[in-house]
Amino acid sequence: MARYNSVEIDGVFLTKTGLDGGTPCKVDVTGLVALRPANARINAGQAIDGTPLQQFRSMKGKPIEMTIAVSHEDVFEDIIDAIDTQDAADPNAHNLVIEGHTGNFDLDCVLDEINAPGTFRNGLINEIRLAFRVHTINSITAGS
Repeated sequence: MARYNSVEIDGVFLTKTGLDGGTPCKVDVTGLVALRPANARINAGQAIDGTPLQQFRSMKGKPIEMTIAVSHEDVFEDIIDAIDTQDAADPNAHNLVIEGHTGNFDLDCVLDEINAPGTFRNGLINEIRLAFRVHTINSITAGS
């Protein structure tokens, strides 16, 4: 059985409903293996509130690409709205939470591209491609 990643982009879950716990969309994510601790130089830091953070400064700018096989129109519009809202607040901090067999990643990223070449049919769109670059790695834990 194939394993896919559970993904949240700026608070929108890539599920049938866009909510946590919904039926997940098939999302292929590339570029995560390079971010794993065994492949990166780790610099420990602390947030303003004293919370310890893991920062992978050597990973800044690394590409993360994801392809959503099929998305519902409402979820796609929610993703675009969330991205637009975050762009207005801080374009360097699109939050991606990715959970899968490669690991569990909490990343702040810069959005490079959204490509949805298809058209909506029956409220669905195929092959949405999003390309990000890592700005900060907030945390990484082992995958399931």
